[in-house]
Amino acid sequence: MKDIKIGIRIQTAGKRQRWTNVLLDHLKYENNKHFPTIAVIQTPNLWQSCKHCHLSFTPDQTHTLILQDDILLCRDFLTTVYHIVSKLPNNFISFFSNNDNVPLASMQKKNFLVSKVWFMAQAYLVPVGMSKHMIEWIENNVKQSVELDDNKIATYLWYNKIKAWNTVPSLVEHLGWNETTLRYYDKNKIKNKTHRMAKMYVGFENSGMDFNWKPEYFIEDNQGTDSQFCDNLIKPI
Repeated sequence: MKDIKIGIRIQTAGKRQRWTNVLLDHLKYENNKHFPTIAVIQTPNLWQSCKHCHLSFTPDQTHTLILQDDILLCRDFLTTVYHIVSKLPNNFISFFSNNDNVPLASMQKKNFLVSKVWFMAQAYLVPVGMSKHMIEWIENNVKQSVELDDNKIATYLWYNKIKAWNTVPSLVEHLGWNETTLRYYDKNKIKNKTHRMAKMYVGFENSGMDFNWKPEYFIEDNQGTDSQFCDNLIKPI
């Protein structure tokens, strides 16, 4: 495989500029050579914003790291991401999870929870080839009325039998757990406020490089897969 080059795309909305500025400061502080581009993506529509994050890659870019603006990174975040991607270059990797099986994976000394159903798009990484196929598949198969980008992506992963590799613990925490990006695109939407926080977080002052991240140390998520939920998002034939 050619040298790994990861483009960073930050999904934001207009009234969350302070979140974005803090995140940019943290990313630029690391100044990691394997992450040559950082772009802030803001459009009037949540799904358009997500699409732009996935499709705005440069010719030499191998992966895209997509971040929500309201996350708190652990120490050595980019170094850790690169280290993990170098071991799992062809996988969909999530660096945030509120999955109830994360503590079980940790107790069994596993570094990854591999899940069939994935939600929570706070911080995740996709190979650029998968991004292109994902967006095309979603545009052709998922109802346009589906607004949440993670619902669309979850449906893509489920139908294409692609599993998400969730780091245990999470490398980021979700600071804006009681908000959604969608709220800033459509003020009339009242979303259910749930505690969308990491089940386990490395910690702001702790380094992600303190873990070995061996791919063989994983556990399969045994939570039930809600295929009916995904089925309801598919366009009628």
